[in-house]
Amino acid sequence: MQRKNPKSRTDTQKTAPLPPTPTPKRGAPLRLTNIEDVLRELRSIYRSAKDGSRDVAKATKLAYLLQLMATMIRDNTLEERIAALEKRLVQPKS
Repeated sequence: MQRKNPKSRTDTQKTAPLPPTPTPKRGAPLRLTNIEDVLRELRSIYRSAKDGSRDVAKATKLAYLLQLMATMIRDNTLEERIAALEKRLVQPKS
């Protein structure tokens, strides 16, 4: 035996369309190509969380992602430097 839900809509009732989802306003894209860029963004997030303009939970998540990015940038830089040193060791001296 099925019960009818009084709040369920029938085929004859129409629902109003949802308003369009607002798109967030975006400024210039962030350049996070070196540790200084990541540190600058991390400082900005910290200040916005401290003054209450950004939710602390969201700031924590963003800070974690920035930490990962900084680690990857550092590892990539070290890898490039090691490759350059190895190349210099292998090249014959003229």
